[in-house]
Amino acid sequence: MCRLLETIRVDNGTADNLEEHEERVTRAQEALFGVRSLRPLSELFHNNPPPDNRLYKWRILYEKSLISMEYQVHTRPNITSLQIVHLPDVNYHHKYADRDFLNSARLRVPSGAEPLLVINGHITDTTFTNLAFHTGSEWITPVKPLLAGTRRAALIKQKIIVTASIREENIFNYLTIRLFNALLPWEEAIELPISAIRI
Repeated sequence: MCRLLETIRVDNGTADNLEEHEERVTRAQEALFGVRSLRPLSELFHNNPPPDNRLYKWRILYEKSLISMEYQVHTRPNITSLQIVHLPDVNYHHKYADRDFLNSARLRVPSGAEPLLVINGHITDTTFTNLAFHTGSEWITPVKPLLAGTRRAALIKQKIIVTASIREENIFNYLTIRLFNALLPWEEAIELPISAIRI
């Protein structure tokens, strides 16, 4: 069976963006198992609250049913540069627990850098975040990310970011880049100048 993973930001005793996470779990289970069988995330959270009010990553491992849950204290990653890494066309449309190919990509960049993943000439994601590029007037996120994250879905609904194809040869036309995910809300996203990208 395919093990799936959901990671949810829990801050001050509140689980963030549960609606989007719920939708992703439903899509994954229905696509892979033909049924939504995991108990609602709101129910799991209510029955298994965090130990205190610190900032946590709530890590849920599941297949057709729940395998495990745990809370991990979350610390902000320190990313100062990005390195282009080319990947073959891979299927990561669901958030699988098997991340070996992403871990391998990390081994291909210098210490302190984060891979900027490119598939067939198109910018997709980093190994752990979605991306947005600033044009000077709007924020553009790749139309075909490696994984369509829950934070990305919410930001698109809110019209904070818009989707477009972003090709590798055009990245230096943008001004800055933001890295965001379920644990890094838009207002806390890692923002770097385009000059921080290494080819």
